[in-house]
Amino acid sequence: MGAICCRESSLDLNSEVDLSHFALLRSVGKGAFGKVRVVQHKGSKQLFALKYINKTRCIQMRAVENIISERRLLERIDCGLIVNLRYAFQDDDYLFLALDLMTGGDIRFHLDRLGVMPEAYVQFYAAEVSWALRYLHKKNIVHRDLKPDNILLSDQGHAHLTDFNIAVQFSESKPLTSVAGSLAYMGPEILLKRGYFASVDWWSLGVVCYELLVGKRPFRGKTNEALQQAILHDPITFPESSHVSQEARDFICGLLTRDINRRLGVGEKGFRRLMAHPWLQHIQWELLETKQAVPPFIPDSKRANFDPTHELEEILLEDNPLKVRKRAQPKRSAISNANTSLKSHGSEVILSETSPERQMMDDKFLTFDYTKPEENERRNAEMDQHRWAQRMTKTNGSEKQRGTIPPTRGSSRKVATGTYNTSVADYINQQPATPLSASDILKLEELERMKRTQQAAHHLNAQQQQHQYQKQQQYQRQQEQRHVQQQIMGKEKKRTQDWCPPSGITASNMPFLDPDPLNAIHERNNYILQAGGVPPPMKPPSPVKVSSSPGRMADINMHPEPLHNHHLELELDELRLSHHYNLRRRSSSESSYQMPSSPENLHRPLMTASTSSIVTNTTANTINQQQQRSRTGSPVPPQKWMFDANTLPPVPLSSNSSLPLPPPDMPPPPIPTGFASPHNH
Repeated sequence: MGAICCRESSLDLNSEVDLSHFALLRSVGKGAFGKVRVVQHKGSKQLFALKYINKTRCIQMRAVENIISERRLLERIDCGLIVNLRYAFQDDDYLFLALDLMTGGDIRFHLDRLGVMPEAYVQFYAAEVSWALRYLHKKNIVHRDLKPDNILLSDQGHAHLTDFNIAVQFSESKPLTSVAGSLAYMGPEILLKRGYFASVDWWSLGVVCYELLVGKRPFRGKTNEALQQAILHDPITFPESSHVSQEARDFICGLLTRDINRRLGVGEKGFRRLMAHPWLQHIQWELLETKQAVPPFIPDSKRANFDPTHELEEILLEDNPLKVRKRAQPKRSAISNANTSLKSHGSEVILSETSPERQMMDDKFLTFDYTKPEENERRNAEMDQHRWAQRMTKTNGSEKQRGTIPPTRGSSRKVATGTYNTSVADYINQQPATPLSASDILKLEELERMKRTQQAAHHLNAQQQQHQYQKQQQYQRQQEQRHVQQQIMGKEKKRTQDWCPPSGITASNMPFLDPDPLNAIHERNNYILQAGGVPPPMKPPSPVKVSSSPGRMADINMHPEPLHNHHLELELDELRLSHHYNLRRRSSSESSYQMPSSPENLHRPLMTASTSSIVTNTTANTINQQQQRSRTGSPVPPQKWMFDANTLPPVPLSSNSSLPLPPPDMPPPPIPTGFASPHNH
């Protein structure tokens, strides 16, 4: 029934293990990454479960690191209640793991056949799985995928833990944060994403015990979100139809408590409380690991304890059935890839199989043979040396970038712990150069591209930092220039504000001005007559008055009548309106003549609204007095505007006009000859 590729006489069983050392028997299982097949070693005639993983499928599902991690963890494990690793090897298409064969099938297979299991079965399986979990946790390994599918029964009925595909090694100082495992058996610590340790395996054991006793899981939901909420918040309930003892319910609730400190099995204290629980008090714990305890159920060896459809699929549906194939590429140890020259051999190779993932599997999925522990240790030492050489190469490369010259081959290297003649990298460089394959060349090119990308990114980052620094310096210089300009403008503004604003002149400092507009009109007319012009008429010519005495000519009265004349009142209104416009313009610009107090202007009053109102009221009162004086015929004293060319005649405000008129554009009249300056009096 087996498949043999070569004759027994020509087969060297002492060479490195490969598929030709085994006889292929029937298929017994199928997983996410590969299949499981029963094989028999041709030398020892022992049966093993050969788990083979397709490399292409593994790369597509991005599970290369998981497979390598599983192989590395299984090499460290040697427990009687765990499916241990016996051989590991590979060819161009598959990765192989030869494990202990468990012909009793998995717990899922028996649960589907029975519906529910008796408490005696579940007690024994829970005790053996607990012992296996304790062994893993002592080595700081958490399984993270405990479920009935991953608990296998031997031909004698003992439970064994298997499938370490997502198992991981943890450190007490750094909790795990990745979400991994089957959602229905996942602990609440994983869903909360706050960090977790080995406590999640004990939660999964509680879910398994509940499912074996009741026939369904304790937490259910139609969607993944609903299932997560149930795991985080729903209480533990048992169906009324279930025949589960009170001790079993208390044991399951102790495993499914969300308080990690009170959960059974967590830590040494938690495991002692689990061993002393009343539901497991009859278990002989000292006999479990050696498998001397009597199992309550022994699988039927005459029946197949697995799904027979797996074998039919292998025979009928598999396009590329498993068979012994000779590797196209020569086998190389891990150390041969540490430092190699750029010499290429003339043989042609297939470039489609030289991806980085395949190269990782070729380098890190090491061959393992449990019958040859010395060779296993040698391979591991070479792998560690290879990793250390890679770290040294990276360190030397960083020193070259910083300008530090690494030591030559013949020079000595001094470190804090002592002096060494040569480093490991120098020793490797002294070895004969190994011809590079196409995969090596592609890997070196990929590393060179990564190096150039990192250097370009570093250069771009330095340029951006330099540009940002220059912008900051330019901005600081602009701020300093702006501050200097503001100081200069402040000094100039202060210098221009030393003169006294017009609104600072109060009524007490102003000379007496005659605001009578009639006198201004007379002076204008006199100015026009002296210049040889004709003044505009103020009123229609008055009738000639004839004297009563005979013989005398009529005396024409050329003097204007009082201010009751209509034309004169129009001109007065225009002058009043112009004066009102000037006053408003001056008062609106008072805010622009504000001056800070200084010794030079302390004697000058600042312009305020009250000052303007005083001047306006004083001028209005003066105008009213002059108008009354003109009506009564009293003489008008000389005004400053009559002899000062820079002074305009004051015009009173007018309430009749609504729109402002522009000020008069005529030049002021000359100084009258018959009047003297008021300062001379």
